[in-house]
Amino acid sequence: MTNLIKIIGIDPGVTTGVAIYQNGSLRGGEITSYREIADLLESERPEIVVIEDFYIRRGKPSIYHPSIRMIGVVEYLCQELEIKFIIQSPSILTAMRWILPRGTGSPHVKAAMCHLLYHLKKRRFENECADL
Repeated sequence: MTNLIKIIGIDPGVTTGVAIYQNGSLRGGEITSYREIADLLESERPEIVVIEDFYIRRGKPSIYHPSIRMIGVVEYLCQELEIKFIIQSPSILTAMRWILPRGTGSPHVKAAMCHLLYHLKKRRFENECADL
């Protein structure tokens, strides 16, 4: 069965993890600039971008939050490129980490993959997830 949907999962931050799913395959990497995320979204043209949300914790200074800024950049790019933008709670990571094989990549890449796979499972794409 050929699946034409392309989804990008993103774990935003100073080092941003990305995961790309298409046709039953999953690959990941890291980026460190707004230009790199713009280039990625423009070249890959996914149908959906799934990104981890960010919550400011009590007692933490709210001076500069790279994650919040990256989320804003990605949301803007998705609007400009007409890509569906989905934001998910960081709490899903606990439930999804078991699904990743060892050696998957850095914590940022793993988090991006978890968000992407959670979205697939949530949308009832069990067949595609089983192929990974």
